Amino acid sequence: MNGSKMSVILRAMVAAATLAGALVLVTTALADLTAAEEDLARLFAGQPIIANSDAGDYIVRGKDLVPGQAVRGQVRIKNTGKGVGVLYVRPRASLDTPGPYHGELSQKLVLTIRRLDRDDRPHTVWKGHLGAMGKVRLDVLKPGAVRRYRFVVRFQTRPPARAYSNDNRFRGSRFTTNFVWTLVPLR
Repeated sequence: MNGSKMSVILRAMVAAATLAGALVLVTTALADLTAAEEDLARLFAGQPIIANSDAGDYIVRGKDLVPGQAVRGQVRIKNTGKGVGVLYVRPRASLDTPGPYHGELSQKLVLTIRRLDRDDRPHTVWKGHLGAMGKVRLDVLKPGAVRRYRFVVRFQTRPPARAYSNDNRFRGSRFTTNFVWTLVPLR
C-alpha cells in the first residue's frame, strides 16, 4: 500500500494515587528526588509514589505506517515512596482523526504491553485494540521497585483478498493518546 500515511503517538503521563485522590507528577528521569518531589514525599509519607522515565514524553511514535508494520517504545516506572502500591495504566484524551477515507485507526492498532524481567525476557501483560483499552492492572510495586514495560503498536492487517480495499481507507488517518499511570496504595 504505497503512499499510505498513518500516525501513532502515545504519550506517557504519571500520577500517584493517594487516599485523597490523584496527584500528577511531572518527572523526566529516574534520578534522585528533586526538591519538589522531596516535598511531595514528605506530604504523602508512607504512600507509594511513581517516578516515570518518560513522563510527558513519547513512549511510541510512528509515522507513515503500513498494514503489518509495528512501532516500539519502552518506559521505566519506579515506586519512590515508602508504601506498597498496585500499578495501573490507562489511556486518556485519545484522539482518533480519520483521514480522507474515514478510517478510524483505534480499531486497527493493536497494542501489546510487555513487562521486561531482569534478563530482558518479555511477559505480555495486556494485548488488544487501542480503542478497547481501559484501566489495566500491571503489577504490585514495593518501595524502591522498578519495572520496565515495552509498548508495541502494530497496524493490524486483514486477509489478503480484502486487505487493500479495507486497509486503504486508513490512509492519512491519525491516532494519539496519553497514558496515565497510577499507583494505588495496597492495604
